[in-house]
Amino acid sequence: MRRMRRSPLLGMVTTVLLGLCGGCAVGDEEAEAFSWRTEALDSGGTIVIPDDTEPSGNDDGGGGRTGGDWIISGLAEPSVSGVSPVYPLDSPQGLGSAGWLVEGDPAGETLIRYLVECALDEGESVTVVRPGDTGDEPLEFPGRLGLAPEWKTSPCNETCQQWVSACLLARTNESGAEVLLFVQGEHSSLGFGVHPEFTLYEGTFFGNVFTDPASMYACQGQPAAVAAAEQQGRTCTQSREECGFTTFSNCVVGASCEVGPSGVATEDCQPYPGGPLYPGIAVSLAAP
Repeated sequence: MRRMRRSPLLGMVTTVLLGLCGGCAVGDEEAEAFSWRTEALDSGGTIVIPDDTEPSGNDDGGGGRTGGDWIISGLAEPSVSGVSPVYPLDSPQGLGSAGWLVEGDPAGETLIRYLVECALDEGESVTVVRPGDTGDEPLEFPGRLGLAPEWKTSPCNETCQQWVSACLLARTNESGAEVLLFVQGEHSSLGFGVHPEFTLYEGTFFGNVFTDPASMYACQGQPAAVAAAEQQGRTCTQSREECGFTTFSNCVVGASCEVGPSGVATEDCQPYPGGPLYPGIAVSLAAP
């Protein structure tokens, strides 16, 4: 259920707080400069949460995770070509023997790993048996955020597609740098919160990558955060030339996103007047 839209006064106040970002690029960095961010993963590929501390959350009324969560970004391109939301993930036509990955495409495996982490919750997974040179090779893709758990055993409807899309867009870095993100959104498995180390609100991501053509949007949060994001290899909020996203210099004014309880804009994002409303995922970063 959507929240009531906020008053125009709150929108104007938030506009002042978020500000407009102009000329905030800090110059290109070599990929080696981002290597320090790999500390966000341990040797087994598990996310390392800073100091093992949880964010302070605001109850979203959904009964699920309510303080935001962490996820790794580093997806070069959010292309889901070949993945059909019509089929359950845990089916032959989804990720099984009759679906994608049968060709053993490494880029495809990365995309599916990101996709399943977005869709399924912790403790859930999808296993794909891929033919290999020495016999069948099982590949397990575990969940993380739980934004569309129903997709495991049933088709992914429009709302499911939009949540998974927002997650994939938020995790896109053309640099390939592995950056730890603090993400928030109006979803019962995510919610809103604040964390003392993740104070840089980079922006909000929304759209639907399963449509043809794909709808990919990003709006800028704090100017200083957008500049810090570039230092960390994240440039998709800056312009269409960076990642192919339609970008807005302000989430409230440009993208018409409503503001959530923790002050980030994630709700009912609308890329143009009269256009569809999308749920958004807000990204905050730690200082580089």
